[in-house]
Amino acid sequence: AQDLDDVTISGRVTDANGAAIVGATVTATQVETNLERTATTDDEGRYRIVDLPPGTYNVKITAANFAVQEQNGFVTIAGQNLQVNPTLAPAGV
Repeated sequence: AQDLDDVTISGRVTDANGAAIVGATVTATQVETNLERTATTDDEGRYRIVDLPPGTYNVKITAANFAVQEQNGFVTIAGQNLQVNPTLAPAGV
């Protein structure tokens, strides 16, 4: 069972048209410790990173043929479920 103090980061990765991006890599890095955890999006573009300690996180999303996106400074507290739903732009735009 998940510890009640742990943080979960989850969401759905889409393109500008709202279509799911399958196989995107989502990496959450805790700023204080450099702890890094990664998940890959499923057939619906959904991902879930569990069992993270509370703290400040930077989230980086990469996918083939899309520009890398970084969202920084998510401050989490014990037991929080953080939703990050990035929209990726095509590479070179």
